[in-house]
Amino acid sequence: MNRGLRVVKTLAITDARFADSSITENDHPAYNTGTTYTKGTRVLVGHEVYEAVAESGNVGKDPKTEAAYWARVGYSNLWKAFDLSSTTRTTFDDSAWFDIMPGEASSSVVLRGLQGGTRVELTLTHPTDGVVHEYEEFVGGEMTESSWYVWTFEPRVPRTAFEYNGLPSYPGSTLRIEVEGGAGSGVGVIAIGKLREIGFAVHSGLRLGIMDFSRKQRDEYGDVYLDQGDYADTSSLTVTVPNEQLDNVRSLLASLRGTPCLWSPSDRWRTTTIWGFYQSFTVTIPYATHSECSIDLEGLT
Repeated sequence: MNRGLRVVKTLAITDARFADSSITENDHPAYNTGTTYTKGTRVLVGHEVYEAVAESGNVGKDPKTEAAYWARVGYSNLWKAFDLSSTTRTTFDDSAWFDIMPGEASSSVVLRGLQGGTRVELTLTHPTDGVVHEYEEFVGGEMTESSWYVWTFEPRVPRTAFEYNGLPSYPGSTLRIEVEGGAGSGVGVIAIGKLREIGFAVHSGLRLGIMDFSRKQRDEYGDVYLDQGDYADTSSLTVTVPNEQLDNVRSLLASLRGTPCLWSPSDRWRTTTIWGFYQSFTVTIPYATHSECSIDLEGLT
């Protein structure tokens, strides 16, 4: 590997950072304290969907605190793109845009769980200076390898991820993320953040794998039943770090614990990039000038 481990620490998209979207948040009516709700009725509380579960007496019962009357279903269609999980997906037809005000310097945009997308366009607009940065990229189907046979006969593989690290720091600007596609398109994760690089060389011998959540069950006759489930990417790698950067690297990794990030050890293979978190890291100091940092990564499904 010819560079260090790149990591994008993402910012949580809150109401303060979310500006607007072409997707309206009208999945269900907003909760009203004066309404009597029957079993099975769904309501919106903020960006969350709740379903009434009580047979009677459900009036003035706060869905967030009254578990005997309400069950949380999940996020609204709009907010599924901001829950940092690619298993839930904001869906739309043709195209959708999202306006975000980061409020601080952000260099990177990360999209995961793309479905049916063909193009992503980024536009950074300042209230006084107007459009200060634009970028667009084709994200439709692509070949799995370069050969005449694949080009002629194999179907294009849908692209499910997008990453851009070229946003300029322009305080007070609004970032519009637009995804074009067809009917039934969607995006699982929309995240913004700042790119950092750990060390200067990822060692050869990087290990990739998956954690499979499929169910495998064998009955008393020996027959096996397989129920394909989701999976999480895993990776183990070692990166060389200059000793004068050890304190900063350890501090950075400590700040990333329990935080969804985009980890990218190589420009050569997109499959080495993981959207997830680190399970553990260990620093070994074998030399006077540089050390080795080993990191185990686990992807979010």
